[in-house]
Amino acid sequence: MNIENLYKKPFFTGLRDLALKTNSQLYLVGGCIRDYLLRRPCNDYDFAIKGDAIAFAQQVSMVLGGSFVLLDEAKGSARVVLKLKKQLINLDFNNLKAKDIFADLSMRDFTINAIAIDLIAKDTEFIDSLNGLKDIKAKVIRVISNSTFHDDPLRMLRAIRLSSELGFKIEKGSWETIVKLKGLISNVSVERVTNEIYLTLAAKNSNYFITQLDKTGLLEEIIPEIIPLKGLKQDTYHHLPVWEHSLATLTQLEGIVSNLDKLFPQWHSRIKRYLNQPLCGNHTRLTNLKIICLLHDIGKSGTMTQEPSGRIRFIEHEILGAKIASKIARRLKLGTKEKKMLELVVKNHMRPGHLVQTPILTDRALHKFFRDLGEEVVSSLLLSLADRYATIGPKVPPENLHKHYQIISLIIDRFYSPTPTIIPPKVLKGGELMEHFGLKSGPMIGKLLRELEEAFVDKKITNKKEALKFIANLLSKTVKCPHLI
Repeated sequence: MNIENLYKKPFFTGLRDLALKTNSQLYLVGGCIRDYLLRRPCNDYDFAIKGDAIAFAQQVSMVLGGSFVLLDEAKGSARVVLKLKKQLINLDFNNLKAKDIFADLSMRDFTINAIAIDLIAKDTEFIDSLNGLKDIKAKVIRVISNSTFHDDPLRMLRAIRLSSELGFKIEKGSWETIVKLKGLISNVSVERVTNEIYLTLAAKNSNYFITQLDKTGLLEEIIPEIIPLKGLKQDTYHHLPVWEHSLATLTQLEGIVSNLDKLFPQWHSRIKRYLNQPLCGNHTRLTNLKIICLLHDIGKSGTMTQEPSGRIRFIEHEILGAKIASKIARRLKLGTKEKKMLELVVKNHMRPGHLVQTPILTDRALHKFFRDLGEEVVSSLLLSLADRYATIGPKVPPENLHKHYQIISLIIDRFYSPTPTIIPPKVLKGGELMEHFGLKSGPMIGKLLRELEEAFVDKKITNKKEALKFIANLLSKTVKCPHLI
C-alpha cells in the first residue's frame, strides 16, 4: 500500500510541519503501520522522536487543538488526544530508546511491530530492518530477540493475543521460547495479565487462542485450578473430560453468539446489547461469560465420587465451583460486578437444565429463577445451552439437544415478555410491612416479601388487602413455629 495514503490523515500535515519547523527527527512506528498494511482500522498512533517527546507533544496539542496527557515523565512519554469526526484519536510520543531508529526498532517485541516511517524524509519508504513486512505478508508473529520475553514476560501473552486478533500464526521458535519461559509470567502484575486475557477473549474466535494459551502452559500459570480438571473423566452423558469439556463449552458459546439472529430471531438485538454491556473498564458481560465457560465446572475435581456401579458423580460441584471462581476473580483483581456475576452464574449453572427436565415448567419455578439470577438470567441460559451442546456422550440422543434449545428459547421469551405471574408487582413494600405489623428492619422483611411474591405467582393473593391478611396469618404461625421465617 502507498505510504502517501497514510499521510492523508488530517493530523499528519500538522505533525510533519511541526517536526520540520522544530528540526525534530520524528518517526511513525509500531502497530499502526501494521494495521494500515492489513487494512485494519486504527485510532492509536505511536511516534518515536529523537529529542524531547514530552515537549513536542505539548506543542502538538496546541497546534492541533488536542488534549495533552503526561504518561511517563521519566521515560519521556506523552499522549495527545484528538477528537475527529466524533472519534477519539490517540497520538503517543516517546523518546527513542536507543541512539537511532534502527537500534530502537531492535528493542521492540515482534517484527510485525518493528516497522517505521521517517515523517520528515523526502523519500517516503518503510524502515524495515527486521523484515516485518515479510512476516506481515506471511501472517507470522516472530519474536525479535532472545531477551524479548525476559525484558517483559507479558509479551508472551501479547503474542497469543495478536495471533487471536490478526489470525496470524506464532513462528515455531517463538512458540518454543514461550513454552520454555512460561513461568516468568508470575513476575508480571496481575492487572496487566488480566487485561491481556480479556483482550484475547474479546475476539470472536477466542476459543482457539485460549486453547493456544493452554497449550503453551501459560494458562496453568495464571489459573492453576484448571490443572486437576485435565483428563478428569465424567459420566456417560459426556464425551470429554472436564477441562476439555470446558474448552468445548467456550467454543459452543461463541458459535451461539455468532448465530443469535437465527437462534433467537425475536430477541437477538436485545441479547447482543446485553452481552456488550461493560461491567468494568473494557470488560463486557460477554468476555466475562467466556471466563465462566472455562470455570463453570471448576468444582468437579473437588467433588468427584464413583459409586460401586462405576457411575461418576459430582454432587454440589456448582457450590464449590462458585467459591473457587470467586477466589480466582479476587486473584485476577476483577471488578465487583464481575466477581458477583462469576459467582452467581457458576453457582446456578445447573438450574436451567433442571427447568428443561421438569415435566411442567411452572410460573412459580420461572419466578424463582428470574428472581435469583436477576440481570444474569440470559447469561445463565446461554451458558446452559453451550454446556449442553458441549455434552454429547453416548446417553445423549439428538432430540435431547433440540429440546434443551426449545425450552431455553421459551424461557428467554418469557423473560423478555414477562407476565405478573412471573415478575409480580410490588403489592406491599418493606416499609409498609414494618409500619403495619410493627416489625424491625432485618432479613425477615426480605423473606416475607419473597413469600408474598410466591403467593401472588400461585394466585393465593391478588391485592394489598389479601397481602396483609396473608402476612398476618404467616406471622401468627411463626409465633408457634419460628423456623417458618
